[in-house]
Amino acid sequence: MASDDPRRGDPAENRQLRQLRLAAGGLILAAILFLVVGDTLGRLLVNPNFHIDDVALGVLVGALLSLVFGETIVRLRR
Repeated sequence: MASDDPRRGDPAENRQLRQLRLAAGGLILAAILFLVVGDTLGRLLVNPNFHIDDVALGVLVGALLSLVFGETIVRLRR
């Protein structure tokens, strides 16, 4: 039976995990947006040589990609 499948788990728990993944994705996207806007406004308002390190953007984009990849794997297993 489909209900005996151990991979399915509790529907309420699955819904909550999905909401947490979406919240994490939104938070990472907000941080990327904040970084890009901060870099742009920093050059205009603080100093023309102001620059936020590229490593910070790389880490955030990597986190977003790993989150999307993990969500894709979860959906493919169903």
